[in-house]
Amino acid sequence: LPPVDCTDPPQYRSTVSHAPPRQHTSLSRNQILNSGTFADPGPPVWPSNLVEVVIDILRQPNLTTNDSPFHFNLSREAAEANFAILESSDFNLDSIIRAHHPSPLSYGSEFRPVAQLQRIFGLHPSWNRMQARLDSGSNWPLEPLPFEQRRSDLRDALAFGNHKGATEQPSLLRQLVEEDVCSGYGLPLPLHEIHRIPGALMAPMNVIRQNTIDETGRIVEKDRLTHDQSYRWNSGSSVNSRVRKEDLPPCLFGGVIRRIINWAVAARAKF
Repeated sequence: LPPVDCTDPPQYRSTVSHAPPRQHTSLSRNQILNSGTFADPGPPVWPSNLVEVVIDILRQPNLTTNDSPFHFNLSREAAEANFAILESSDFNLDSIIRAHHPSPLSYGSEFRPVAQLQRIFGLHPSWNRMQARLDSGSNWPLEPLPFEQRRSDLRDALAFGNHKGATEQPSLLRQLVEEDVCSGYGLPLPLHEIHRIPGALMAPMNVIRQNTIDETGRIVEKDRLTHDQSYRWNSGSSVNSRVRKEDLPPCLFGGVIRRIINWAVAARAKF
């Protein structure tokens, strides 16, 4: 989050309202629409018994998962073993994930099962897109990269290494990487074998100090590990520069969400 002055931010300063209290109405939806006061909101996007559905889902037992075949620790042995698993499946990570489903690596494993989520979000206009990502992972539209250019970018990345924020703090870098790996967010692989993985690309890492909030809402500094997907290699390309933005789903409420988050941080600190 960007820095927020939580002492008394002017955009969220408390005011006293002298407006008369709102009069509640018991008009039906059709009466409101026929009055011409409000536009038709369209078909419902939530089930009419939303609370009951959520309560019922929360009562369902947790899904029992299988162990992942990969090793999540920073060691040469783990990296070599992980590479051997990939090689045995012709470097098809998707087939490995599906062969061990359900596991902590399964697509959408951090969420409730799709069948349960559909009971809540099935009416939402974006549900089909959400379901596809829960079933098959995220697949973002990128401009194709010729084979020789990809190999050239990989050679550049190996020669370049990481940004100074990472290379000048090796102990902190290892600590942050190890946290990611032990949480299952990173898969250790031997660097000297990276060229054998079809379609492999690399991005330089960096360590950035940013503001976050602790459990009490106080703004505190935190070291964050980043992957610079905007860094352009000698070919002039990067992952972010290849994104076909016109094919991305529109962000309808990005500004609103940011204001709500800032308001929540400021209100929590003030009150």
